[in-house]
Amino acid sequence: MSRIMVKEPLFKSLFAKLLLSFSILGFIASVQVNASEVMASPAVEQQKLANRIGIIQQELADIRTQTMQSNPALVDQVKTFEATFEKKAKEVNYQPEAFLKTAQEIQQQVRDENTTDEQRAELIKSFAKEKQALAKQRESIMADPELSKLEIALQKDTISAMKKQDPKTETLLKELDTLFTQFRS
Repeated sequence: MSRIMVKEPLFKSLFAKLLLSFSILGFIASVQVNASEVMASPAVEQQKLANRIGIIQQELADIRTQTMQSNPALVDQVKTFEATFEKKAKEVNYQPEAFLKTAQEIQQQVRDENTTDEQRAELIKSFAKEKQALAKQRESIMADPELSKLEIALQKDTISAMKKQDPKTETLLKELDTLFTQFRS
């Protein structure tokens, strides 16, 4: 049986958003743990939520991979979306990989015990600024009506195919939504 390999798009659809959210949530949770001993209990609960989110994301990613392997038409749809997105991304110099690298570097510096509280605060401000700039770039890309239409159709078709591939997809998506709501509260 041959495997269909799908290059992940720069804007990796719903699951990349979730992965990025998980990275950011992990970063925030680690900052909370380092910020105060008093916050230890809420930080532990936040970490448990973040861990469960990660497990669900991995299960969904596995289902998505299986779905892509068994749906060549969906693979073609992904390729069309990717090509359109990449064209728009180049126009605005959108580089999410650079952002993730910067975020990881900031996270390491925040965790470094030699970093002062003042330096941590500056690092967190820097992270927020970078995140905001990336979000603005993404918004400008997704403002394109053609790309937006392709994304909506791709997400709908992917989730529908995933539900057919594995019926627990619906339950996992609902649980993920609930956990994100709890994490934010």
